[in-house]
Amino acid sequence: MTDLIDSLERAECVAGRRSTPGIALLTLSKRFLYMNRQARELCQHIIWTEGGRVANGLLPKAVSDLRDEIVKLLEGYSHVKDWENIEISRVAGDSDRPVLLRGLGFPDPTGIKPACVLILMEEVGRHLELAPAQAKLRFQLTNREQAAVQYLAKGFTNKEIADALGISEPTVKEHLRHIMQKTGTHTRTGVLARVLSA
Repeated sequence: MTDLIDSLERAECVAGRRSTPGIALLTLSKRFLYMNRQARELCQHIIWTEGGRVANGLLPKAVSDLRDEIVKLLEGYSHVKDWENIEISRVAGDSDRPVLLRGLGFPDPTGIKPACVLILMEEVGRHLELAPAQAKLRFQLTNREQAAVQYLAKGFTNKEIADALGISEPTVKEHLRHIMQKTGTHTRTGVLARVLSA
């Protein structure tokens, strides 16, 4: 019973720290069908961190690239039921205010082609301190790997992580390699996307 109460308290804590997600619905030609206020604000933040680069009106390059990648993947699947397995996550913004982007494709009513791409945007800075602890449990990270993830989420370089942990850079690289294996990713950004969505 105590375990159940602890789990519920952790869930409430995480839920309380989560912000309202930004929602953008785009056509294949990048035309907006819908965008809520939070998505507009997060897009403006991403554009600012990308040095003002936009791909299409309000659309930051990071969001445009994610949409393009989803469309390309969807075109490779011939059966509509396979589309539900397509979800791509990326981290945009900066280390002070990272934004988790999650993209999904939806078929049109006839089921012949994808009609739109849904991009969910969530500011993850509010629960950055909880994400490494949750990732430790989910991906069975060691204490050192969890610490490396915490510094990675703050935008530290390998050298900065090594200095903060009092270890060598090759050891940091080894920790990151193990973390990538455990999370099924191949890049630092991929690790953050998996950890922050855990």
